[in-house]
Amino acid sequence: MHQARKLRLLDSQTAARFARGLCMPLDVMTSKVVLVNELSMHGELVAICRAIAARNLSDTAWAQIESGDEFQSPSVCGGYEATERAFSFSLYFPNKDEQWVTVTLQQALAIATEAPVHLELRRPS
Repeated sequence: MHQARKLRLLDSQTAARFARGLCMPLDVMTSKVVLVNELSMHGELVAICRAIAARNLSDTAWAQIESGDEFQSPSVCGGYEATERAFSFSLYFPNKDEQWVTVTLQQALAIATEAPVHLELRRPS
């Protein structure tokens, strides 16, 4: 007999994304959205974003000095990717799990001030 699956949607935005096919049920998801302060490497990511903010550069200037691994800490490694027009980071969790995250310049500036920012974590493919 077929059992109905319960799917709990987090908010109306997630429901709209699901309806458009932009996200999947939780049991088959390859990504998830989290608040930065929920991450175990929260402090490291804030420190990196403060270093980004201190440089006071535009997206265009970051694109000219693109570096995929400019920022490194024990649990975070990454840099600005011109094709993405954003910073791409690998996050290394205590359980040895690796997740990828893309952070726009505007998000990085907000994270630097410890504002609540949602980020989408993705598993490496």
